[in-house]
Amino acid sequence: MSLMELPSMIPIVKNEFPADVIERAKHYINLLELPGTGAYTRSQGLCFVLEDVARFITARDNLCDPSVRSRDPHAYSLPDNIFLGDGSSCLIRRVLQLLINGPSSGIMIPVPQYPLYSATISLLGGSQIPYYLDESNNWSLDMNELEKAYFDASANDVSVKGLVVINPGNPTGQVLTQTNMENIIQFCKLKDLVLIADEVYQENIYDPVRKPFISFKKVKHLMGTPYQDVKLFSSNSASKGFVGECGRRAGYIEMDGIPDIARQEYIKLCSIELCPNTMGQILVGLMARPPVEGEESFKQYERERDEILNSLSVRANIIISRLRSLEGVTCTKPEGAMYVFPSLTIPARAIQKAEECNIPPDTLYCQELLEQTGICAVPGSGFKQVPGTHHLRMTFLPPKEKMLYILDNLLTQFHRRFMEKYS
Repeated sequence: MSLMELPSMIPIVKNEFPADVIERAKHYINLLELPGTGAYTRSQGLCFVLEDVARFITARDNLCDPSVRSRDPHAYSLPDNIFLGDGSSCLIRRVLQLLINGPSSGIMIPVPQYPLYSATISLLGGSQIPYYLDESNNWSLDMNELEKAYFDASANDVSVKGLVVINPGNPTGQVLTQTNMENIIQFCKLKDLVLIADEVYQENIYDPVRKPFISFKKVKHLMGTPYQDVKLFSSNSASKGFVGECGRRAGYIEMDGIPDIARQEYIKLCSIELCPNTMGQILVGLMARPPVEGEESFKQYERERDEILNSLSVRANIIISRLRSLEGVTCTKPEGAMYVFPSLTIPARAIQKAEECNIPPDTLYCQELLEQTGICAVPGSGFKQVPGTHHLRMTFLPPKEKMLYILDNLLTQFHRRFMEKYS
């Protein structure tokens, strides 16, 4: 990316970079066909990046495999069905803009959920239709709960337009099974719903043998041609995974089974903002097409990737063990993403104090935690939760040694004082 920003430096620094990095920079510069990275691009995104993403999806889902193609001959990924954006949030917002036409338009969202969905639905004047994940079963998705949520919305004259699924989950960290995903796709076909698959944590998987990541696109096409017309939007982002370049604002969304008229409307929404930032688009291309074996930088890339993911897995186990040792705290083990969402049993006096302050009890806990220790956690009420329950979301991104200190000293001592204070 630095070489693309200043191509004139390539002859000067070419010995400082692996040969494949130099070649990729030259290749992208030639394909860019622009005066520089500060120029506008197509609203949909750079063609060569869209092609890289399409190849990435096809390889990820093994869509060229005969066993997949025999079930659905249309099982492939096309650049024309992919859109680049400044992160995945703006891309998802445009999907919701297509679907929402006032309060009678409902979108089913998981609870707990990432606030992007509830906030955007409210902003667009639509109706949120919550369906509750089952905490007692590792935050699994119960199809009976989906049916109930849909029925209740319909009974209130809300027209259900779409279903949001976050997999791996945020803030809950669960990874859906293939059977669960098949049930969801069947549900969407039966109810004629647009499926919005938030898959931005697909690289963050901590038990790949028992609970691997499988995309909704792959499952849909494995189910065969009867499900070809299920309308699917699936998103990914460079902010997550092991790349973690949040500030670059880079992501993509793919359409599958979307009518051309809806695709054209989506292009109009993209054109309002002219185009995604160019360097973010380049980053998506690099994410989708990393170094491969035989290229000079592959070993370094492989080492750094594995170190990051292995370290996250170790840190996930550490934070779980420490949280479970605290009085009144239960916590499911994250199977993916980068968060834990422990449940708190908050003393009655703390609940009374929170009511006096006109804030949720878990907000009181998080405020005092921040004030007394500097630890920033997000109250579960910010993600929505089953009424009467209390949670907080914490990340396990800090370095291992720092996290151990925070957990074993600051958090443990604070929690003990909090429970004693309000017992």
